[in-house]
Amino acid sequence: MAKFDAERELRERIAQARRKKDGSVLFVLGSGVAKGASGGAGAADWSGLLDLGVSACDALKAKGALKSSALWDGVELRRRLESKSADDLIAVASAVEKALRASGAYEGFLRDSVGALPLKSREVCDALAELTLPVATCNYDGLLEKALLRPPISWRDHGMVLRFLKGQQDGILHLHGHYNEPESVVLGIESYSKIIGSEHAQAVQRLLFLDRTLVFVGFGAGLADPNFGALLRWATQVVPGTDCFHVRLGRDSDVGDLMAVHPLTQRIHVLGYGPEHKDLAPYLRSLLQKRTIKSTSLGTKDSEGISVRSESRITLAFVRQQLNQHLCSASDFDAFCLDYFSEVYARFTSGMDRVQRTNLLLSITDPKRVYEQLMAHCAGASTGDPAPPPPAPEPPPPTGGLRDARAPRSPEPPPPASRGTPPPRPQVNALLFLDRTAQYGRLLLGAARGRAQNRALLLYGGPEQNLEWFVRRVEEFLQDDHVTGCKVVNVPLRLNNVYAGTAADWGLHLKHALETHIDESSLPLPELIAQASERSPLFLSLVAEDNPLAVLGTLSARQRAGLKDFVTTALPKLLSDSRRTGITVLLPLEVRHSDGVADLRTEAQGWLQQAWHSDERTHDVLPEVRFPSWDDVASYLRSHHPPLNDLNEVLKEAEKEYAKFGQESTFEQLAKALNNIVARHS
Repeated sequence: MAKFDAERELRERIAQARRKKDGSVLFVLGSGVAKGASGGAGAADWSGLLDLGVSACDALKAKGALKSSALWDGVELRRRLESKSADDLIAVASAVEKALRASGAYEGFLRDSVGALPLKSREVCDALAELTLPVATCNYDGLLEKALLRPPISWRDHGMVLRFLKGQQDGILHLHGHYNEPESVVLGIESYSKIIGSEHAQAVQRLLFLDRTLVFVGFGAGLADPNFGALLRWATQVVPGTDCFHVRLGRDSDVGDLMAVHPLTQRIHVLGYGPEHKDLAPYLRSLLQKRTIKSTSLGTKDSEGISVRSESRITLAFVRQQLNQHLCSASDFDAFCLDYFSEVYARFTSGMDRVQRTNLLLSITDPKRVYEQLMAHCAGASTGDPAPPPPAPEPPPPTGGLRDARAPRSPEPPPPASRGTPPPRPQVNALLFLDRTAQYGRLLLGAARGRAQNRALLLYGGPEQNLEWFVRRVEEFLQDDHVTGCKVVNVPLRLNNVYAGTAADWGLHLKHALETHIDESSLPLPELIAQASERSPLFLSLVAEDNPLAVLGTLSARQRAGLKDFVTTALPKLLSDSRRTGITVLLPLEVRHSDGVADLRTEAQGWLQQAWHSDERTHDVLPEVRFPSWDDVASYLRSHHPPLNDLNEVLKEAEKEYAKFGQESTFEQLAKALNNIVARHS
């Protein structure tokens, strides 16, 4: 009898799941992934987070702010923490959770620990993005959301969980909660009791175990916690004889120990991904099943009959040449990256030209994979069948909203005959190009040349409305010299893994951003501002991270104070010293209305009123970025390029779909629904 090959079985199931897009393979990530992605941050794993929790409680006790401090024994808890046993860790977690909750410090602790984890290493996240399979995690942080551009889904949100399982909702399923929803976080025995006692949560986990292929990545002792322990004990008793198949990945040297942990009846197969942690990302990429290549008398063809180049001859130079031949315009190239390599597209910034973006794509993605996707894309275009997913180029000048301001463009010259006929321009992605006209009107007001004042604009919206995509849309529009002539420069809170905590830090980050943008490093900051705005108005956007773009949200007290000093004192002085006008400062903020009257938006509005109300400075607060109106959607569809077949039918179908959403729905959900409609009618 042939030996069962678990890795081959996994590859086949992944290939089928990707082909059918049925969510039948689910990656479940543990703290090892967060540890690697955050550069080894202490709060990334359970024991490190508990160590921080004990320290936080010790500090509260020293200040006299810890409730029932007489019962708190930090020394004993640290002793139990060092034992590393699951029972001791759970005991410490329970004590920490109880003390922090009683003292009213639980939410702040989660936000300042796991909520502040930096995304320092993207290798594993990028590999997961290339797999294009659903992801769940037992971690509380938001690193995966930052890297994969997907929203968090808590186990407590029954409706979103069900939509996620049905493939109707994109996101990251947090099986043990998310730091932004403290009540969902499963930390100590009290919160474990809630999830174990939740019939819905347990039913979901059992359904996943029976109905999906689970791939566990980055788990140490995590599979032995009370919640998963109960699930695995149940699986041992109930699952035998079924077709269940699950995989746990580990280092080659750990495979034997991990196999001993799981009885055969659990149907969890252990596979080694390599000798070191750095081998995980390449292994995940290797799980992508390559097309079958065969040689014929007419040349080399794939299983679909498309001519391909011999794999050994796919060089960087060759792939560059193919990209330039088949993606003739910069917008076509950007669209290709957005739809097939979104994790790369998220790193594009306004200062990058076509060559720099190509270099970035080929430096972090296997050139062979880029070539394969390009050939699949071109094959879909040449046969009339859409190559999934639907691509998204820059739209032409339509009517209504933001695009009314766009000047008509002269057509691009046709490519040389030797290049062949390029594929048709693909469809537009609603996530990037669905305008919010209520905000754009006032944002563009006075953006033209010759403005006599500098101004600051406050833009805000909830996390569910993908504010970073709106800001990216603003950036891509304003940086076009043929439209407004604005130079757009993002000034990030975090630069080279260093966060700006003071106005001076922000000044250094501004100086670096300007130097990068105008390729000049010998001038003082006021002169850099003057030079950057010499030929066109300057647009400064204060963001959390420039690459990939992320907007400002939750800030520490020190970061908030530094931002205030920069916005109210340092920046106005710099603009005055530069003796330039027509400079716009955009402050986009992701706010949560549950924060109440003391949220960052309210405070920032006070900053602008304080420092941006004079003869040389002005300010405005743009309308909140909310769920798009039906007029926004209808305008987007009417102006779609290429024009949609049977527009009336498209509008009727879209309006029916739009009626299913409420104001609490996410922008991403709407964009996905519109893209599906567009794909059917293109």
